[in-house]
Amino acid sequence: MNDDDSTAPSIEPVPVPVAAPPVSDADIRQWLVQARDGQRRGALHEAQARCRRILAVRPRHTEALNLLGMLQLDQGQPALAEQTIRRAIHSALGNAAGYANLGTALAAQHRHEEATTAFSQAIRLRADDPEVHLRLGDALRELNRLPEAVAAWQQAGTWRPSDPELHYRLGVALAELGQPDKAIAALEVTR
Repeated sequence: MNDDDSTAPSIEPVPVPVAAPPVSDADIRQWLVQARDGQRRGALHEAQARCRRILAVRPRHTEALNLLGMLQLDQGQPALAEQTIRRAIHSALGNAAGYANLGTALAAQHRHEEATTAFSQAIRLRADDPEVHLRLGDALRELNRLPEAVAAWQQAGTWRPSDPELHYRLGVALAELGQPDKAIAALEVTR
């Protein structure tokens, strides 16, 4: 065969696939910070994309699952949020934030009895979170279990003694329970 034979087939080089560089723990932390920042700014789709990026490489990443569930809840998808948050709980059984978030997702679906169970589990795992006590009180209120709601809100009040929203809830419930003096005292804080 002649060197100048133009009929010879040309051989194209075959590209060699290049593996993506491994994802480091620092990358994961950075994406999580970016996702939380997106949530704070209201950029929910951006925040979800960051969570999904984490989950693509670490499918059982508890914090990413919890945050993705809360983002889904923020977007009005409580059933989907519930599924995602349950995955977070299964990835780390001592996950107090997961149980608190599950309670919030269940309450958003008007499943208050189940929500109280989830909030109670969160409190068993981490008793010092006033927000969980507050949400437990709200779920109990929805079930018309006012004495228990008052107890939960009072517990939240040990960490948030001057929270006007909390004291308003307490004052209204105490008035409904026929305790006007305590109701007035609670409502005084709201001024």
